[in-house]
Amino acid sequence: MNLPRRRVVVALAIAALLVLIAIAGIGRGPNTPLEEKAGNGTAQDGRGVSASTATLLAASLAVTGTLLGAGLGLFGDRYLRHRGDIVCRGSDWSMTYTLRDLSTPVNTRPVQFSRSMSANALVMERAEHGNYFCSVKLFNETEVATGLRDIRVVFTDDSAATEKVYVPQVIGSRGVLAEPDVLNLPSRQWVNVRLEGQVETEDFEALARSTTAKVRAWLPKDKPFERRIAVLWD
Repeated sequence: MNLPRRRVVVALAIAALLVLIAIAGIGRGPNTPLEEKAGNGTAQDGRGVSASTATLLAASLAVTGTLLGAGLGLFGDRYLRHRGDIVCRGSDWSMTYTLRDLSTPVNTRPVQFSRSMSANALVMERAEHGNYFCSVKLFNETEVATGLRDIRVVFTDDSAATEKVYVPQVIGSRGVLAEPDVLNLPSRQWVNVRLEGQVETEDFEALARSTTAKVRAWLPKDKPFERRIAVLWD
C-alpha cells in the first residue's frame, strides 16, 4: 500500500472514531435539571431516540461503510495484483561426460550419461568430468515484477531426497552469461535462460541414483521456489 492510500485509510479511521466518541457523549443521559429540561425539548422518534442521535448514528454507519469499502478495495487490489504463480518449463535436458580416447589419451569426446555407466570400472577410469545443460522458460503470472535469487540445480531421488546441488551458469536468451544470484522476472513476460554446469567423477554414482532434476531458488521475502525441469533416465 503506497503512502497516499495509507493516509486516506488513516483519515477515515480517525473520522469514524470521532463520530463514535460524539455518539457516546450524546447517548449519556442528562445529569442536571437544566440538561434534563433541555433534553425534554429535544425531538425524538417513535422509539425514543433523539433526532441528533439518529443523525449521528447514520453518519457513523456511512463513515464506517466508507472505511470498510476503502479497506476492502485496497487489500483486494493488492491481492489481485499479486495473484498468480511462476510458471517454469524445462526442455532440451542433456547430461554428458567427457571420455579420454585410449588410442590418443590427449583427445577426449563427450558421451551421453547413462544410469549404469557409474558401475563400469573401465568407463569410470577413462571419464574426466560430466556436464549438464537445460533450457528453462519462466513466466511471471502476477501483475508485479519479481525475481529469483541463489539459483541452484538440484538432483533428487525417488523419495525426493536431495542427492546433489550445483550452482549453474545462467545464460540469457542473447547468450550473455548472467549471475546465478539474481534473475529478474518482469510481469506477464516469458524469460528464457539456459542452465549449465560441470560435475566431477566422484558425483557420478549419486547422479546415477537421481531420478529428477529441479531448479531451486528463493523469491522475495525468502519464499522458497522449486520446480522440476527434467525427469532422468526416461
